[in-house]
Amino acid sequence: MRFLQILYFCLASTIFASTLHSAFVGGNFEDRPIADIVFEGLDRVQEQRVHNIIQSAVGETYDPEVVQKDVHTLTHLGEFKYISADVVLQSDGTVELIYTFREQKIITQVSVAGNSLITDGELISVTPIMKGLGIDQDAIDRGKRSIMDLYKEKGNYLVEVISEITEYGKDVDEFTGQRIDESIVLVYKIMEGPRVRVKGLSFYGNHSFSSKELSSEIDTNVSVPFFRRGELNEQVLAADVASLKRFYINRGFRDIRVAYTDPLSPNDKEASVVFLIEEGPQYTVGGIVAQFESIGGLEPVFTVEQIQGLIKIHVGDVYRQTDVNAAVIAINEAYGVLGRIINIEAKQQAIKKARQAMFGGGPALELDATNAIPYHAEPDATIDILFAITEGMPTQVGIVEIKGNSVTQDKVIRGRIGLKPGYPFDVAEANRSKDRLGPMQHPKSSEHVCSQCCWYWQCSTTSTT
Repeated sequence: MRFLQILYFCLASTIFASTLHSAFVGGNFEDRPIADIVFEGLDRVQEQRVHNIIQSAVGETYDPEVVQKDVHTLTHLGEFKYISADVVLQSDGTVELIYTFREQKIITQVSVAGNSLITDGELISVTPIMKGLGIDQDAIDRGKRSIMDLYKEKGNYLVEVISEITEYGKDVDEFTGQRIDESIVLVYKIMEGPRVRVKGLSFYGNHSFSSKELSSEIDTNVSVPFFRRGELNEQVLAADVASLKRFYINRGFRDIRVAYTDPLSPNDKEASVVFLIEEGPQYTVGGIVAQFESIGGLEPVFTVEQIQGLIKIHVGDVYRQTDVNAAVIAINEAYGVLGRIINIEAKQQAIKKARQAMFGGGPALELDATNAIPYHAEPDATIDILFAITEGMPTQVGIVEIKGNSVTQDKVIRGRIGLKPGYPFDVAEANRSKDRLGPMQHPKSSEHVCSQCCWYWQCSTTSTT
């Protein structure tokens, strides 16, 4: 009887232990405190770096979702080829978290070979691989495709690219005795192949202009043996599309759409380029109006009719953006002659721009008082143009100061400045004064007074009411 009791006790203990072990093996460690975190397999990567990245920490409760996120984060570093996380139950009820790593081999050099048309630096710059990253075959393949795309943009459609990885193990230099570390060299081997020649060039959809007119606007040419290479280049084709759009827009076709196709011949050595054009309507000027905003409650300087007389655009003309830009310049120049600076800030900016133009060789002084706003007034092929004009306060020239003239006297320089105190600040005259001061020469020499700098003068302005 006692023997049976002992047997039952042993069986019960075995069943209890098996049940307990099964529970823990099944992963039922959640909410148990982490007593220790162990990293196995680290060589090149420092343990402290891994500690800084993972969210699990000693003293915290075990959470399988957090551990899973840690593994996911570490995997995307590109430093490891394999990562696993195991949990071991300790005798005191805590758990030990063990991360096992297999480090990724690191690329120590990236180079290209066989290229003559494109430089090494330009090719390597388009690849996602660089020195210090782990071997990632997907990234290496993306780099190969990027190199091929770059060649195709330049007309080399027959290019072939092969990636090759060479591993050099740890060794000792037989001459110096120094230790040589393990190295991984990635080489993109390139076979450029012949350039694709343009054997045909045509336009489709051009109803308003002849193909000859459009051909003069593009840089792509048909290949002519011994005279013109006529190589296919997608960068040039993209620039040609932009040129054709500008050509049409400047002639009133605001809705123009341009694309191109370049089907290759069966041997992939020739291409026939076709520019596909959807012209849309040719817009004309339907109306010209002006809207004035005067500062200080003053009456507008010009009427709408006078503004219309200042510009060369008329109702019924073909709408050209270049004409609109020229009209804005003409209106600004008219206000510039009258010295109508928009406000104090704009006035100071105008003086600053004048100073930069004369001292630093910058652009001419301009007055930005006008803004042209084209809009559809009617549902037809006409464009109305609204000139929104901000009229500033009348501004007069105050004191004209001359600085930095160590050789030429003030009176000589002042004689070439057309701006006089008490007169309206004339923007056009300021630019003419700049031009007159530019070629000044020393009276006793045939050389310029200062060949490395420009004349500099400062003019203070005063607003009048």
